[in-house]
Amino acid sequence: MYEFLCECFEAMLNPSSYPQIYDGIWRNNWDQETRIKARGLLLNLESSETIIAFIVAKNVSENIRPIASKLQKRDLDIYHAYNMIDETKKRIETLRFEIEAEFNVWYKEATHLFRKLGITIQSPRIIGSGRQIHRANAPSTCPKEYYLRNLAIPFVDHLLVELDNRFKKSSRQGVEILALLPGSIALQGVDIQLVVDNLLFWEADLPFSSSLRFEVKEWQRYWRSKEPIPSSITPVRMYKSRRRGYFPKYIHSLENRMYSPSRKL
Repeated sequence: MYEFLCECFEAMLNPSSYPQIYDGIWRNNWDQETRIKARGLLLNLESSETIIAFIVAKNVSENIRPIASKLQKRDLDIYHAYNMIDETKKRIETLRFEIEAEFNVWYKEATHLFRKLGITIQSPRIIGSGRQIHRANAPSTCPKEYYLRNLAIPFVDHLLVELDNRFKKSSRQGVEILALLPGSIALQGVDIQLVVDNLLFWEADLPFSSSLRFEVKEWQRYWRSKEPIPSSITPVRMYKSRRRGYFPKYIHSLENRMYSPSRKL
């Protein structure tokens, strides 16, 4: 994919050299502004830093793709995604511990791409005193070591810091209310006591928190009796369930928080 994008810009700069792309339907050159932009983009795409950064970002991102995908979907997927946070962080920590071995694989992938593009891998030039003030400059003896120390390691470290900052345990407590979603609470093997303990984050909203475990069990029994079990539930359906006596008042207090526009998960 990457090499085809480069070829596309090359074809814009030299249409006559790529007759197989234009197939006789294009007889003129691109306008000057387009050619200038294409040349600039091509220079960036063919730089060693851009290519290595692309390969590193692609491979590291594979570790967070499952959780990123779930966080963009329904409430139930978001709840499962939050439960995957610690697992994802451990995976990134393992990657950081094994970064040299992993980077060897990534570097081979990058070398293959460089070969396709007809480019030689180079480290950024060091001018004057031998120090670079506008980019990372950890000591290195070759391009491979340079990009390991100045690109791969800092990128993984930054990702770990961001995961810690954005998903602190204290800021994730509120999301436990999503455990009440029918598609979650009705699952076999759900630890009710753990659900109750986590829901005590909302204790101030409950009339009598001592009854919470009983209420949660009733809520679980109700949804296990339904087929099919919905993955989400609308406020209207919640209200109707409550009127029929299946929606306990304590659960109702929690669900009000779940659907409140001001809720912070």
